[in-house]
Amino acid sequence: MWGTFREVHPKSEQYRQNLYLEARRYHCRMTTLQTDIRWLRRGRQRRAVVKVLSKPMTASQIRQAAHVFAPRLQLRDVWLIMGELQQRNLAYCLNPEHATGKLFFFTSRGRDLVALAFALPISLPGEPVDWRRYALVARAKLRQHVLLEIARVDRRDPFGKSVSRVRENLRNHLPVGHDLVLRKVSELRQLGLIRPSIRFERALRKQYRLTWAGRLIANELRRQPEFRSDS
Repeated sequence: MWGTFREVHPKSEQYRQNLYLEARRYHCRMTTLQTDIRWLRRGRQRRAVVKVLSKPMTASQIRQAAHVFAPRLQLRDVWLIMGELQQRNLAYCLNPEHATGKLFFFTSRGRDLVALAFALPISLPGEPVDWRRYALVARAKLRQHVLLEIARVDRRDPFGKSVSRVRENLRNHLPVGHDLVLRKVSELRQLGLIRPSIRFERALRKQYRLTWAGRLIANELRRQPEFRSDS
């Protein structure tokens, strides 16, 4: 979490200069940008959603992160707000072809207006993440836990982790059966996110490690949303 939340005062010279530059960039009137900025600032739930959307997130992830700012925020409220942001060309869906696990993020215009409205810079992920596969992992709790467990460094398994080891390490906070973990490992392998360790590729008890694509997705899953508090 960042420090104290401070907005740029709308009557300051810095604010007017930034607004003028953005209006020139998007070939529109300053009043059009001001209307969208006032709309972004209006409503506790909308402000909460905007503040936590610092990376591509599902509606469930947005609700969980924004709950600290808006305790009454429901999943249907998140869907409504994201729909409004998309209508104003401030956000978009990265995987519209998926019926579930849709990922949302700001457009370039949305990131610029959020920076103006809340002094909240939003940067793009540093690595080229495959968002289609990211969504397939993020929307499935157990699939996500299995991937992150394989990603976790363990001195006992320096070359990878077996299905039994993954289940053993997960059972304290997520008790699941061996067959279910095996199924999720198989799904992750089909997605190209994990592979058998070369040293154990022909062994009966295979050990798995992340592929490059899997490592990027695991890093993005572990990256917590960045936001500022109002206090």
